[in-house]
Amino acid sequence: MGSPVTFTAECGDTPIYGVRNPGSTASGVALEVDNVGPWLVEIDVPHHEIHEGEAFSYYYNSSLAAASGWLGTFRSASATYTHFRITGISTTGANTTINLYENVAGTSGTSASAAIGVNRNRASATTSSVYSVTLSGTTSGTTLLDKHYVGGGTGTGGAKSGGTNAADEEFILNKATVYGLHYNSGTADNIVNVRVFWYNEP
Repeated sequence: MGSPVTFTAECGDTPIYGVRNPGSTASGVALEVDNVGPWLVEIDVPHHEIHEGEAFSYYYNSSLAAASGWLGTFRSASATYTHFRITGISTTGANTTINLYENVAGTSGTSASAAIGVNRNRASATTSSVYSVTLSGTTSGTTLLDKHYVGGGTGTGGAKSGGTNAADEEFILNKATVYGLHYNSGTADNIVNVRVFWYNEP
């Protein structure tokens, strides 16, 4: 933790005491006050992580035959906790179920491949510590964390957006653990796209 310092709002009325990020070397910080009321202007934690260059997004896209499934697997960060959530789902041709599983096991060799995710701050050089995993996976014996259902008749897709509050969808994943997103299509051929977002914190 940093040393306590005084933060003074731009209106100059009341000192606000807090703790500075130890990585900061600035001697003072001006806080912004809303123009129409006595409220500090602030951003939520995920938005802050984007500004810090520590937030990432990725998408899983799969073409499915009728009544078939697909499993995409990834390994969470090993040194920090991955704060993970689904932010959007879209389908093209059938009812679709998307499940999030923890502790996905491999029926054959499991190996981590390239890091996945696009840094949401394009000026940042930080790379993701979440990796895609290549394995012949099974959901037997796993823990089902979440289930999303997107309705859509034959030949008619559907869509679902994430919750208006990040806490509605967010999971703090275990370290260095394999997770899986399993898609299951209904009675028609289907293209499924799932967008995910995460940031890592100790």
